Amino acid sequence: MKKILKLFLFVMAVLVMPVVANAAEVDVTDEASLKAALNNVIEDVVVNIKNEIKVTSKVPVTGKGIVTINGNGFKVYADTNVTDRIFELRAEDGEDNHLNVTFDNIVIENNYNNGSRGGRGIDTRTDNITLTVVDSVLKCTNTHNNQPITIGGSDAGVTKVVVKNSNLDAGIAGYAIISFVKTDLTIENSDLTGFAALYMQVGSNGSVINVKDTKLTSVNVHTAASGKFGTIVFEDENISVNIVDSVVSASGTNDAYQTPFFNKVTATEDTKPSTINVEGNKSVIKVENKVEFSVPTDETTGEALIDANVYAYNNESMNITFNPGVSTDVKVEANEDVDTSVPSKYLPSDAVIEEKEDGTLVVVVKRAIKTNTTKHGKFSVDRTEAIVGQIIKVLTTPDVDYELDTIKVVDADGKEVAVNDDGTFVMPDSEVTVTVSFKENVNPDTSDNILVYFMMGFVSLAVVAGVTLKIKKAMN
Repeated sequence: MKKILKLFLFVMAVLVMPVVANAAEVDVTDEASLKAALNNVIEDVVVNIKNEIKVTSKVPVTGKGIVTINGNGFKVYADTNVTDRIFELRAEDGEDNHLNVTFDNIVIENNYNNGSRGGRGIDTRTDNITLTVVDSVLKCTNTHNNQPITIGGSDAGVTKVVVKNSNLDAGIAGYAIISFVKTDLTIENSDLTGFAALYMQVGSNGSVINVKDTKLTSVNVHTAASGKFGTIVFEDENISVNIVDSVVSASGTNDAYQTPFFNKVTATEDTKPSTINVEGNKSVIKVENKVEFSVPTDETTGEALIDANVYAYNNESMNITFNPGVSTDVKVEANEDVDTSVPSKYLPSDAVIEEKEDGTLVVVVKRAIKTNTTKHGKFSVDRTEAIVGQIIKVLTTPDVDYELDTIKVVDADGKEVAVNDDGTFVMPDSEVTVTVSFKENVNPDTSDNILVYFMMGFVSLAVVAGVTLKIKKAMN
């Protein structure tokens, strides 16, 4: 009986024991073994690439579960005009069938060109996908419509994409990342280059993009002015982009202008604005050569409305905000060929572009410093306008027999600003008014104004203030 009980307890313990799923590992050395390992995945798998692999057609990554492709620094590539994409990702049908694919330490190259379409590196075809690219290089640099990462599909969900510590190069005729669907996109510590670095196509409505410690670069080589484009391009609405400690660079080499942010949405009364927020003391908006540093305006009306209260460039379908916080956070750099007055005309009335000693242009908002009249003395402020955070000095000179009473500084809302004992205060994000009052000195010190004369035994104290005292001293 005891043996039966022990056996029963053992079986029950096995039944309730948590199952730890270990991903299978597969080593691949050629196109055939690579495709076999990635097609129709039904369990978690780690695929280890052991040498450089040339493919003659696309590599399907299909199924469900967690797929990790360790490139080990090797390259997977196709010869020119062999296949329009290297990897194609498709999740198995069904809401619960999620495909999570990570490309780690891999080089993917595709120079396909059929005259109108370029090569693609990684192409997602359904929404139920999470794609992660880390420590990798994706290069598609032929002369037409190159796309290192294409976020596509026809489903209504959200495709999540993460790019870290990677280089995505679309050359001069492509888009480092192009999205046709709603996307949750995170880019960190990476370098994206192309005709556009990010191209949010029709279908990407509602996407959220977070960029940190990254460089986004675009170059325009078109010879016709109509070929204007940008580093971040929008063809759909309601897209949120947050850029932190990153560089957004735009340049043009011929007649076509390039702009850091380009909006192709034709606004209607129902259009939901997209937003771009740029922050961080490492962030730079860099413009070179044939560049328009402006908010892309509505293509129909050509209007751009400016909100004078913030660093904002607005039209009916685009809001771009610079510098939420310290006004010198976001820098604008331009080489000598760029008309630096171009940015200024799109700034609020109280914002200017200032050139630092190193040639960097900095966007700053200067707030006015106003003064009230006073009696029994004079005062001055060491500047008439200042940016947020600057130290301002109030200098006071009382009349004779008067001394400083108070220095009062209030902002535009009437809130008092703290003034230090030495007459300094920190400029707030508002214009200020400075008021100084003097009071009579009840114990004036006249020692500096007294002339003492010794004459014939008399001491005559002539007080310059007008009071004369005579003291007779007996002669010996």
